[in-house]
Amino acid sequence: GHAPAWSPLGDLIAYDLGSDIWLGSPTMGPVRRLTEGSQPSWSPNGRWITYSRTMNGNTDIWATAIIDGTPVRLTTDPRVDHDPSWSSDGRTIAYNHGPFAPGCIQFLTDVPDTTIDVEPMSWSAAKALYR
Repeated sequence: GHAPAWSPLGDLIAYDLGSDIWLGSPTMGPVRRLTEGSQPSWSPNGRWITYSRTMNGNTDIWATAIIDGTPVRLTTDPRVDHDPSWSSDGRTIAYNHGPFAPGCIQFLTDVPDTTIDVEPMSWSAAKALYR
């Protein structure tokens, strides 16, 4: 794999392999495929990963919750957006905007709510919440 990134707790490593982001463990090896993309970066609370993803010829910054998350596109500019990095408070993501060399640093402040987790739930359990 390439571009390894340790989780904030140090228990998992996100890395790109081929055109996918994988989660791995130093003791167990590859754990599972997370999503399509490259250049992973963990949110400070370890619940989200941002990354670069090319779709329809456009490379943008995306985010996915590590627990059953759906990919969320964060940028849509036609230029190449890559190498995302979270601020320590989780409120801003810096990324390179433009060709791989040279480019300019941009900042995202409208980021996903990283204080929540995506929790898998059965339909019967979801109905029970509303009774």
